[in-house]
Amino acid sequence: ISAVIDQWFATPEAEALPRTQIGTAAMFGVADLDWGNLDIIPEIQAAATCLAQLKGGIADDPRSQLFDRLSEENLRAVNANIGLTKLNDIVSALIGTPLPAKLHAILVSFVPGLDETNFNIFTALLGTVGALDRSVANTWVDTIGQAELFARLESERAWVATPTISTETEGTIVSCDYWHVVVSQQPSPHDDVVKLCETLLSICPSADIAASRAIYANGSVAGLPEYPTATKRIARENLPVESVPAWNRRWIDLIARRVAAPSYSNYLERAISILDELVPTLDRVFDIHLRGRNLPQNLIDSLNRLNGLTAELTPPSISSEEVAGDATGEASRAITKFQNLLFCGTVNFVKRFVLLPEQAGAYIGWLNDLIADVERVVSEEPWELVASEPPSMLTRFRELLISVRILAEGSHERGMPPAQIW
Repeated sequence: ISAVIDQWFATPEAEALPRTQIGTAAMFGVADLDWGNLDIIPEIQAAATCLAQLKGGIADDPRSQLFDRLSEENLRAVNANIGLTKLNDIVSALIGTPLPAKLHAILVSFVPGLDETNFNIFTALLGTVGALDRSVANTWVDTIGQAELFARLESERAWVATPTISTETEGTIVSCDYWHVVVSQQPSPHDDVVKLCETLLSICPSADIAASRAIYANGSVAGLPEYPTATKRIARENLPVESVPAWNRRWIDLIARRVAAPSYSNYLERAISILDELVPTLDRVFDIHLRGRNLPQNLIDSLNRLNGLTAELTPPSISSEEVAGDATGEASRAITKFQNLLFCGTVNFVKRFVLLPEQAGAYIGWLNDLIADVERVVSEEPWELVASEPPSMLTRFRELLISVRILAEGSHERGMPPAQIW
C-alpha cells in the first residue's frame, strides 16, 4: 500500500491538488467508483482515476510474491492449524490482488464443515472468498448444499423467511423476506434488511442480486404502499463484504496520515496565523467595497494567498475530541470546522457578497452556518495546547459575519447592492 501511495503522491495529478482535496480523491480512487453522471471537480477526478489505475495494476505485488515463495505443503499445514477467523484474516489481506494459484488449489479442496462452525464466521469467510474468486465459493456451496445453507440461515437469524433463487433478465436473484413483527425488538428494520442482503450474497455466490423486504405477519409489505419500511434489491457490486471496505479503509487511513498536520498544536498555530491576517484583510476589503471603490491589487493578492493557505491546512490525524480525551483515535478524513471556516471566509465570502442581491437568501443561510461554526470552533478546539483561551480574533470574525449578514438582509429586502444602501 505504502509503495503505491508514494508513487501516486509523485504523479502530476496528485501534486496538482490542494492537500485538503487529497482525501476526497483518495476516497473515490480507492473505491474505483464509476463516475457516471457525478459532478466532480476535474482535478479530483483525474487524481482519483490515477490512483485507481495504480492500485489495480500492481505488477509486483508483495503479497503475491510472498505466496509464490511458500510451498503448497507449508500453506496446507498453515491452513490445517488455524481457525476460520484467522483464515478469513489471511484471505482478506489478499483483497485487491488475484487469488494465488497455490492458495486457490488449497481452498478448492478445503471446505469447512458447516455443522461445527460458527455461522457468522463461516459467512464472513465465504463472502471474502467469493469476493476474491466466486468459483471457489461456488465449489464450497456445491459441496455443502445451497439448501443446507439456507436452512442454517433460517435457524440462526431471527425473523428471516425462507430464501429462494430465481433467474431474471438482470441475472440470478436470491430473495428472502424479513418479518417485521415485534417493533420493540426490531428498531432498525432498514439496517436489518441490508444486512440480510449482504448475508444472502455471501452464502449464495451464484447470485448477482440480493432482494429482501420487511413484511408484516400477514405477508404484506411493512410501511405505507408509497413508502415501504425497507424494500431492497441490491447488485453484488454495490454491496461488498466487510473485508472489501476494511481493505479500502487501510488505504484511505494511510493517505490521510500522509497529509495530516504533524500535531494538533501545529495545526492550531497555523490556523490562528491565517485567522490573524484574514480578519483585518476582510475589514479593509469590505470598507473599500462599501465606499464604492475598486479593491487594490494587493488586497486581491492577499485574499488569494490566504485562500491557498487554507486549502493546504489539513487536519491532524486525530480529532479534537480525542485530544480532549472524549473519543477514540481515528485518522481524520474530513475538513475540520476551523479549516472550513477559514476557507469559506476568504474568496467565496467576498465574491458572494459582491453579487448581492443575487442569491441573497442562500448567502444569508450560508452566513448563519458560518456564525454557528465560529461558536463550535470556540467551544470544541483544544485551545489549551497553544493558549490560555480561544483567540480574540474569532470574536472579531463572528462580529464581521453578523455585520455582513445584516447588510445582506437589507440588500435582500430592498433588492439593491449593499454599497447603494450602506
